[in-house]
Amino acid sequence: MEQDSGRVEEPGPCGGYAAVSEDGEEVHGAEEGEVDFMKPIRVHADFNGLFGDMLCLSHSDTCKDDSGQTITLRAGMAVTAFDEDIDEHGKRDDIVASGIVERSPIGLRCKGSKWALKIDSNGVRHESEIENEK
Repeated sequence: MEQDSGRVEEPGPCGGYAAVSEDGEEVHGAEEGEVDFMKPIRVHADFNGLFGDMLCLSHSDTCKDDSGQTITLRAGMAVTAFDEDIDEHGKRDDIVASGIVERSPIGLRCKGSKWALKIDSNGVRHESEIENEK
């Protein structure tokens, strides 16, 4: 178990990590008091750093989650990356991609990238597309 600035990262059943507070009462995406290891952490990313199925997440060891908290990236973490976007009507419709965090491939390291997201088979989509599938 890793600890960083009051947050604890615990390995989930599939090898990813879920962020919880030290007292275990707050977990990303879970109801208060519940531990939801299957829900990826949501982190901000610049989708201009998208290269095929790899998305640059950070040029350092950390990035910000959707609440502005600093998240320490580690290989094997399940995350959903997002970037704010709007639809043709001016309504917020973020771009999202989920997958597993990896060290950036050598081809991206030369551009300064340290951590990247290996995007899963769902690819890059707008949140409205996901909601329409439900």
